[in-house]
Amino acid sequence: MPLVCFSSPKGGVGRTTLAATAGVALHRLGWRVIAIDLDPQNALRLNFDLPDELRGIADEIDGERDWSDLAVETPAGIFLVPFGTASTSEALRVDAHVAQTPGWLAQRLEPFLQERDLLVVADMPAGPSPVNVEIDPLADLRLMVLLADAMSLPLLPKPPQGDALPAGGDRAREFGYVLNQVDPRRQLCRDVMALSRDVLGEALYGVIHQDEAVAEAAACQLTVLDYAPDSGASQDILAIARRVNRSVAPA
Repeated sequence: MPLVCFSSPKGGVGRTTLAATAGVALHRLGWRVIAIDLDPQNALRLNFDLPDELRGIADEIDGERDWSDLAVETPAGIFLVPFGTASTSEALRVDAHVAQTPGWLAQRLEPFLQERDLLVVADMPAGPSPVNVEIDPLADLRLMVLLADAMSLPLLPKPPQGDALPAGGDRAREFGYVLNQVDPRRQLCRDVMALSRDVLGEALYGVIHQDEAVAEAAACQLTVLDYAPDSGASQDILAIARRVNRSVAPA
């Protein structure tokens, strides 16, 4: 029933890895979870050792096929709707279809959002896109993934308005941040963490420390929870999942 969107202002910040791993963590907390890959990179499947030839969203934009027919069960116990292998022109065609067909994404998501005890995790495209515009009003929680670096500092005090960022107003409470790949040995990382905690307060959903286990898990096409459940990164992500669970669980 809840929709949790993982977004980022740019690629390369670990958004997809976090979306996959948080989905598995939430499943372990008792949710039925379906992860939906809305990023043209089609990379969510790589966390679950799934083949790239799976049909996905990009393959079905002209049809009426229900997305539940595209869902595949992963070895981690959650279900995945792939974006599908798409060329640049095909990915742009998906964007154009979403922009020119208002409500199409909402219609496709509706069956999932009506299911009791089902949590939908959406891996969003990086930066502004028609997909972000359509999905944003539907989200129960939007998590922005940032690195603890100099490029993230301008986003912390006052997030800029944009399609992938919060619109403010009464929905601000449903938006949070995650700092990823934090190395406390580096002064800049420590400074960004301190500023984040001061400025964001409760909007900071968690910090994920830099951990070689994450890269090793990716090489094995596993989430770090499955590869190294006792690692520091696994414990950080479990803590974030517990915070998400508190935010979206029925009262």
